[in-house]
Amino acid sequence: MRTANRSRGLAVAALAVAALLAGCASQTAAEKAAEIEAARVAAEIAARTPPPIALSQSVAEAASVYVAFTRDMAALQGGFNDPESIQVALRKGAAYDPAQLSRGLVAYASIVALQSPEFVQSVRRYAVDRTAREQLAANIVADPRWASQLPGADAAAGLVMAALRNDIDALSQAAGSIENDAYAIQADGRRSWSIAHVTDREGRLAAAKARSGEAMLPSAPDAARLLAAA
Repeated sequence: MRTANRSRGLAVAALAVAALLAGCASQTAAEKAAEIEAARVAAEIAARTPPPIALSQSVAEAASVYVAFTRDMAALQGGFNDPESIQVALRKGAAYDPAQLSRGLVAYASIVALQSPEFVQSVRRYAVDRTAREQLAANIVADPRWASQLPGADAAAGLVMAALRNDIDALSQAAGSIENDAYAIQADGRRSWSIAHVTDREGRLAAAKARSGEAMLPSAPDAARLLAAA
């Protein structure tokens, strides 16, 4: 009898161990299934998530030319004390290529537009895959006004216009200061040299034209700041 009880006890213990092992095996399988499902969901999310925004260095450099131009021109003020100071201002003003400035303005405006979260989010929807990105670019190339239809475009345009309005105000103030000084020179002690004959007028004009056709070097500090802001 004692032997039989011992045998039944061993059998029960064996069944308990087997049940425990089975439970552990089932738990491990469930964990593995959960891990597989989590990996699948993560992969789907990653596939739907657009790549992070990485502004091209060339865009920041182009924009830095415009930023440097507005800063330099806004710093010009009237109150010239001699002909040479006027020549310095003229040389500075002539040292900018209009075509390069135009490209810089567009680049700068694009960086300002990136400060609108709503606009960025609407654009990022098209960055999910290569085909969508190419279609977005094709739409804008075909008709630049197409971008104005994107959600958040109004907010982005408002930021751009506000930034450009500040630049225009600064440039207008500088221009007004110089214009007022031009009239003031005619009535004060500077008149003596302001009406003197300008030597080598044609040579100076040719030099100014040549200077305006030279490519402007990007401003490294401004480009770095614009990259960080994007």
